[in-house]
Amino acid sequence: MDGMSILPAAADEDAPVTTLEGELADQAALTGVINTLYELHLPILLVKRVCINQEAEFDPRETDTD
Repeated sequence: MDGMSILPAAADEDAPVTTLEGELADQAALTGVINTLYELHLPILLVKRVCINQEAEFDPRETDTD
């Protein structure tokens, strides 16, 4: 998970949320990161693609639940 940033945040007082963000080369690299998190028994709440020129700001209270 070279080059990935880990940003701790709190969604609310009971459930801490950590954001992992960074640029990946391709879908195979994304699969590798997801597999690593799975092997560590860490739940994945959301995977979001963000364009390079767009700010990658994540607010766990504003996720789509569709």
